[in-house]
Amino acid sequence: MSSTSAAGIGAVSPVIGVTPLVDYKLKSLWMLPGYMDAITRAGGIPVMLPLHLDKPQLMHMLDRVDAIVFTGGPDLGPDMMASIATGMRRVESSANGALAAETVSSAYVTHTTSPVYGVHAVSYEGAQHCVDAGAAGRSEVLSPERDALEFALFTEALKRDMPMLGICRGMQLMNVALGGTLWNDLPTEHPSDVEHHMHNVPEDALGHTVSVVAGTPMAQMLAKLRGRRIVSKTAGMYQDSGVQFEHSMQSAHIVQLMKSDRAESLPQLLVNSYHHQAVRRLGDGLRAMAIASDGIVEAMWRPSNRCVWAVQWHPELLIARGPNIIDYFVETITSF
Repeated sequence: MSSTSAAGIGAVSPVIGVTPLVDYKLKSLWMLPGYMDAITRAGGIPVMLPLHLDKPQLMHMLDRVDAIVFTGGPDLGPDMMASIATGMRRVESSANGALAAETVSSAYVTHTTSPVYGVHAVSYEGAQHCVDAGAAGRSEVLSPERDALEFALFTEALKRDMPMLGICRGMQLMNVALGGTLWNDLPTEHPSDVEHHMHNVPEDALGHTVSVVAGTPMAQMLAKLRGRRIVSKTAGMYQDSGVQFEHSMQSAHIVQLMKSDRAESLPQLLVNSYHHQAVRRLGDGLRAMAIASDGIVEAMWRPSNRCVWAVQWHPELLIARGPNIIDYFVETITSF
């Protein structure tokens, strides 16, 4: 049984499902230890999820975990994004009374050619040749199995108002599943001086700053971490210096935010960066938590849900620097 009860997760260690990473060359599932270590040090119990689940299995599994972490990885497949775009419709959520995206697209389910989420017509060997040709100068193996599984996970978990944390790819998946759009390739579609895809650097290197929006869970996290660590740029912690920055987002929410008085001085956080895609238009109910100096949304949340957060950077690679958003996510849901 899950540790979740009618009274909430409470003091019991939350069981957190972590979506698997896939190595097609080795025909294996694997996991970066940073995800697991950050969860355990914050008092959670991480469990790597299987790649292939039919719907009854998926529902049974969700009964036994308290939260989901959507890991980083390859680009979302164009088939998935096209299917969601054509199959999206808005429904009244019975869980919290808010409008939610009905994300089970019959077009995409049909495309998987199987009732088992994660099982795709492309085999392990064939998936080696399923590459993202739209990225300038890049050839990346896609994972239609992950697309199908994570899409179904997010859909069902959202209906249950389960806590969820998306990281890099996970953030993009959440946004697309809620009807948002992506910059498909930042260097060609949204060029800037911000280095969004770091190369040849140490694992825990930091790339650029993001400005944290007041009144968000990210801002609350920074306030809490003030008491834990020394504020130091070299240590990778945040700065409270004022910052004024321009942006080019078309999102009305971002435009309104940046025109407000709050934009004149926002706390900054140094992050790493390994992505060439990014959120362009925020999906249904999503709001920005952190923004890069070029206007790219680097973190988001969904205020109508208990705890649906996502970041574009990779906190699992920064755990040696101290507590981060993964720790704060676990601590937050433990208090429910």
